[in-house]
Parts: sequence; C-alpha cells; structure tokens
Amino acid sequence: MAGSLPRTTTPTLPVPAGAGAAAPRLALAQLASAAAVRTPGVVSLRRSAHVTEEHGVRVGGVRVIAEGGGRYEVAVALVAAPVALHALATRVRERIRRAATVAGLADRLGSIAVAIVDVVEVASEQEPTR
Repeated sequence: MAGSLPRTTTPTLPVPAGAGAAAPRLALAQLASAAAVRTPGVVSLRRSAHVTEEHGVRVGGVRVIAEGGGRYEVAVALVAAPVALHALATRVRERIRRAATVAGLADRLGSIAVAIVDVVEVASEQEPTR
C-alpha cells in the first residue's frame, strides 16, 4: 500500500482506582500498547484487530487474556514500515517484556503474540512511531 499513515500515539492511562484483581490485565494492555508503538519500525497499532476493555478503559490493538496460573497472554496487532518483520516482532516482544519488568508485572506476563497485519510505506519526512 503506497502513501503514508498518520502517526498515532497511545497514551498510557492510569489504572482506575478499585480495579482490584483485574488491574494487571489492563496495566499489561496499556504497557504493551505503549511499548509497541515506541518500537522503531512500528507505524501504528491496528486498533480494530484486537481490543482490551476493562472498567470503561479501552486499549485498541492489544488483546490480553488469562493464560492460567495468574499469567496473561498479550497479543498485539501492528502496522509496520517495510523493515525486517521477524526482527521487528522480536524487538516488540523484548520491549513488552522490559516494560512489564519495570512495571513489576513480569510475573503476570505470559506469552506474547505479535501479528503484523499490514506493511505501509512511510513518507520520508515522517518516521515510524517510536
């Protein structure tokens, strides 16, 4: 697909007070979203492909589901620039793992799936979202 997509950013939202035991799921979705869009080569998340919603907060482009044993599987749907896609997926996984560790959620993070749903050219004056 020729052309370019506008840059998108995903703010990291605070976990709502009173979220209780469900809070790790929402926190993982938010940190995965932020980590993915900051990875060089990622243009945006495909917000219609995956959604995690909890306590009135919606995180598009990320699906977080219970994996068992108190852990959660994280899946992200990405739009990428034309780069080495396997390497990009590896970098996204590493950034999500690092973000979960920093947030104190490494023990709640299970497997990470990265789906690259589209590849688009990025205009020369516009860099991929970091």
